[in-house]
Amino acid sequence: MQRFYIEIGEQDNGQQARLLHKEDCQKLKNPEHAVSLSKSPTFSRALEEAQRLFSDTLKCPNCATSE
Repeated sequence: MQRFYIEIGEQDNGQQARLLHKEDCQKLKNPEHAVSLSKSPTFSRALEEAQRLFSDTLKCPNCATSE
C-alpha cells in the first residue's frame, strides 16, 4: 500500500492540472500542502478516489508510468 497526493502541477504539454502523485514522486513539490489520500494498493484505485473529490484529477505523467 502506498500513499497518494493530489496537487496542482504541470502536465507534459505545459498545461496546469490537478495531478495524482505517488508519495515518492519527484514531481510532488509540497506534500504538506497537497491533498493527502488514504493509502491505496494501486494507482487506479487511488485515481478513482481522487476523482470522487475532484473530477478533473489526472495521473501524474512522471509517476504513473512507473506503476
